[in-house]
Amino acid sequence: MRPSIAASGSTCWLCVKLGNNPELDTVTQARTGARSAVEQVKGYRDQIEQYFSDYAACYTKNIAQKLEPGLLGNWNEVPTIVRGTQAMLVVAGYSSIARPHLDVIAQDFRHRDLWVRTFDYRLHSVNGRVTNLRTAP
Repeated sequence: MRPSIAASGSTCWLCVKLGNNPELDTVTQARTGARSAVEQVKGYRDQIEQYFSDYAACYTKNIAQKLEPGLLGNWNEVPTIVRGTQAMLVVAGYSSIARPHLDVIAQDFRHRDLWVRTFDYRLHSVNGRVTNLRTAP
């Protein structure tokens, strides 16, 4: 759930895949009849929209139960859940393998409503010295 103005929020459905997952190859998936990662996340989004009142009621109850014992930090009330579920495909790692598939997805007008985000794990070195490492607190 993504909180927004006036203590309300809309739903953002995330589907996380590794960059080497063959489900990111929408061309091959379409040719073989298999369900691609894009179809999966958009299907989940459509399911939530179709049964929105059930999902919203369940989420509202879940948040209320967590608010009672103070498990949600600085949240004080249950937000109003509003329609408008967004689908996001999150791709982690193996960016050089994923990039060509993500380019195809980005160029396909049927997927203009899909958010795609990537992140990668990399060590950076400057003059042979690794930088940007953090230690656990």
